[in-house]
Amino acid sequence: MFENIIETEIKILWVSYPLLIRNLKKLWAHKVGTQYIRDRYVDTADKSLKKQWKSARLRSYGGEKFEITIKTKPEQANIDYKVRAEENLTVPTLAAGKVLLQMMWCQCKRYKEKIRVTYKIWQTTFDVDFYDDMPPVLEIEWEQNEINHYIRKLRLHDHQQVTRWAKKLFKHYGKKVNKMKMPMSEVRL
Repeated sequence: MFENIIETEIKILWVSYPLLIRNLKKLWAHKVGTQYIRDRYVDTADKSLKKQWKSARLRSYGGEKFEITIKTKPEQANIDYKVRAEENLTVPTLAAGKVLLQMMWCQCKRYKEKIRVTYKIWQTTFDVDFYDDMPPVLEIEWEQNEINHYIRKLRLHDHQQVTRWAKKLFKHYGKKVNKMKMPMSEVRL
């Protein structure tokens, strides 16, 4: 089943994880969970799809949930937030996701792994992503006015805020998103 959403988010760099969690708890945030996530970024030879997509990925959540996500370019630009139309398709297995992508002439080119700790306050989601050899990255997602409200409440307005995609975020820290070393059909979790 496809889930269509408009995603509005901002990433905040150089957060102090213990201080952030303490401040989130003061605001009555509840912990949703901690997950190991592996994203496989997809490229396609289909030129018409390439024009429509901003990015596509096959994501596994700890080997229990699998999802294909296609992000498209927004109708209007926003320089303060990353705003993208996003279509998510849950697939029953990683193998099923690979087969579906191969049918669309897609191939995984790069991947990244992270540990994600998620908290929520009402509809606002706070994802803290931990990558190897990088400081934690906070991603706040919901509506612009709510994001601004929580940036002030959490005293994060002096932290660097970015709207970067993973590749540019990694480049910011002098890292590279990992290249796939084998055909997608052979990739394990």
